[in-house]
Amino acid sequence: MTRNIQYTLREQDMLCFLHLPKTGGTTLVAILCSVVGSASFQNLEHTEVLHRWTIARYYRVFDAQIVHTHAHYRRAIGVLPRKPVLLTMLRHPLKRVVSEHGQYLKTRQDASQFVSLDDFILNPECTDYRPHNKQTAVLAGLSPRALSDLPPHDALALAKAHLDECAFVGITEHFDESLRLLCYTFGWSPIEHCDSRNVTPSALKYAVTPELESAILERNQLDIALYAYAQQLFADRLQRMKAERERLPSTL
Repeated sequence: MTRNIQYTLREQDMLCFLHLPKTGGTTLVAILCSVVGSASFQNLEHTEVLHRWTIARYYRVFDAQIVHTHAHYRRAIGVLPRKPVLLTMLRHPLKRVVSEHGQYLKTRQDASQFVSLDDFILNPECTDYRPHNKQTAVLAGLSPRALSDLPPHDALALAKAHLDECAFVGITEHFDESLRLLCYTFGWSPIEHCDSRNVTPSALKYAVTPELESAILERNQLDIALYAYAQQLFADRLQRMKAERERLPSTL
């Protein structure tokens, strides 16, 4: 039976945005915060552990309508006070990895920490970023380092299963359509305009040679498969949204 793409939020529901790095998530965070207000929005750091929370921290998260986190699936589910309604965004692995290199440089002030795009891709152990197949790792509920401990097929299957659980799955390359689907899914008023946030400066963007592009694609086969799966999921839901809207009686 096909699941209804519209989700009627109940008073006790908590939305959790699983923020995959460099997928347009910072822009989406600003939008989500504007929907519920800052008092009902909480950021959950990926290093937070429930038993270390203060009582005040627990109740701030408990009362939140939307929680935003970079934590992987299993950690987020395990630390939140109740099972959340999940949403996430995915991006083509080639663009995402290149953008993550720019983010890495942006956060390094010391020139001695400079890492070329080639080294970032070909020698990921030279940084703490571990950029490859990160979308699969987060959605499978694994750290980037732990991803290699699981057979690739099993990791991908886990990530796909958890993606299926998400009430909303957006695609960075189709951001405007993703916003329309997001608002339709949860019954929110349409969002007509948004400003892009945390965009990698052009000065930190490096040309990708055909050889390096091939290397990125070769090292991100899991994310490529997951992205294709997410694209199909997104396209199916978008088509159903359009079909359902066409069946609505005209208000004219």
